[in-house]
Amino acid sequence: MNQAAIIEAYSHLKSLRKHVPGPVHPKYVSEFHEILDLLERGSGASLANFRIPAAQIKPVVTRVRRGGGATYSGEPYCERAFFLMKVDGVLNMFKILMSSGGSTKPAIGFKPPKQPWRQE
Repeated sequence: MNQAAIIEAYSHLKSLRKHVPGPVHPKYVSEFHEILDLLERGSGASLANFRIPAAQIKPVVTRVRRGGGATYSGEPYCERAFFLMKVDGVLNMFKILMSSGGSTKPAIGFKPPKQPWRQE
């Protein structure tokens, strides 16, 4: 695991998540996929399930006329909520992996606080 590459890609991903406008332009989807590539190379993990499918990038409604009919954008976009769901999934996965020290068993679950009155 190349921790420096993972930290760099993770930082880019956090920044992208914070600043991406909605609806999400395909250039940001491309940037996200490039970050996933970096994370895959650095970690050896497959992140294919976090990629934005082409079917999720489509024109969005820009105007609705009374009585029916809608006008769509000339360019395709990704819905911001869907995009953020994928980004958050990757961020959470790597947060868990990094907190477990890269072990194959992630540190997930409830860990009761130490009880000072109990002798262990």
